[in-house]
Amino acid sequence: MAAWGPALFSDDLACDVRDDYRRLIEDGVPDAEGAKVLARREAALLKARAQLTGPQPARRRLRPPWRHVTDLSPGAVLAYRVPSGDVALLRVVRARAHTHWRALAEELDAR
Repeated sequence: MAAWGPALFSDDLACDVRDDYRRLIEDGVPDAEGAKVLARREAALLKARAQLTGPQPARRRLRPPWRHVTDLSPGAVLAYRVPSGDVALLRVVRARAHTHWRALAEELDAR
């Protein structure tokens, strides 16, 4: 949220509330119901502000990511039986470890 001047609608929150209220008016929502909707939004924003500006939780230790290790290497050919019973041949084009192993394969023409 930002403010760029002293005027009433010179900050993001005021502009957002005004725009939301205008949308409610355009949709034909009665004033009392529109005020309730905006009050709930304001409460949610205040809660979010309190969480963001308040004391932060203690740092948690993260589990290291699971890494699948494969013995596939470029040039390897794989056979896969599809539900129709046919066999599809795949050739490994590239295999590398980044955050986890990835293998890129291309379908071979089995004629």
